[in-house]
Amino acid sequence: MRQTTFPTAPATVELVDGVPASMTFDRRHWTVTDRPTRVQDSRWPSISAPDAGACGWRFQASDDAGTSLIFDVYAADAEWCVHRTYL
Repeated sequence: MRQTTFPTAPATVELVDGVPASMTFDRRHWTVTDRPTRVQDSRWPSISAPDAGACGWRFQASDDAGTSLIFDVYAADAEWCVHRTYL
């Protein structure tokens, strides 16, 4: 599994019932295609996700071209960030 780290890559995460359903990242729209997992990770900076109910999330998502990745995302200072992707 190949991993990429994005320390502060911004994303827009859309939540449904407090759980990620889709995301805009890297100028692409991503649809969550599995059950997101809550992630607690003290290495992430200034975590504050009042609407998410968790420190961060890990989920698989696919873009409109059919590319699928696994994402680790967290909320900091009212902004969502992609921390890692896995291919």
